[in-house]
Amino acid sequence: MSKDIVETKFPVSLKDSIDVIRNFPAFRFSYFFIILFVPVVLIYNYITISIPAKQDSLINLIILCVVFLIAVHFIMKGMEKFLALRLYRTLKKSGASHLHVGVDKDTLEFVLGEKKNRRPINQKYVVVSTPKKYIFYEGKGVKPLMFFLPKRGTAAHEEVVNEIINVVHKQAMIPLLERKK
Repeated sequence: MSKDIVETKFPVSLKDSIDVIRNFPAFRFSYFFIILFVPVVLIYNYITISIPAKQDSLINLIILCVVFLIAVHFIMKGMEKFLALRLYRTLKKSGASHLHVGVDKDTLEFVLGEKKNRRPINQKYVVVSTPKKYIFYEGKGVKPLMFFLPKRGTAAHEEVVNEIINVVHKQAMIPLLERKK
């Protein structure tokens, strides 16, 4: 067993779960797909039905499109909060009020949880950097391994987070995606 392990422990909140779901690749893809797909369907409907029938309903189409986009936006935001609440409750039921995250520098593995589960750092990981935390996803599927590291905390915590990010970004060559939210 390697002795060169850097790890930290931090509390989990509902806001953290919301950030994890908000930046989840499958959720972001579905959100933007639906936001772009609704107007395309409505415009196609206008071209195939209204123009041949010689009805001028472009204003109605624009109003309907805006109403649908607003409705879809609020539905997706509600789904985001619902999924985050489920994730948060699952963590609380499993007794994980605090997350343990670490990196073994020698073997390039993540060390996760109190049981020290090891996951190799490979190119399947997506690392998202938001202003308040780093979010890690293994894979882009519907059920990837998800965890996060807050950027702020005690001086020791911030030092450990910087070491973990250096190992992941520089040694394992995993790119960081920057997000504003």
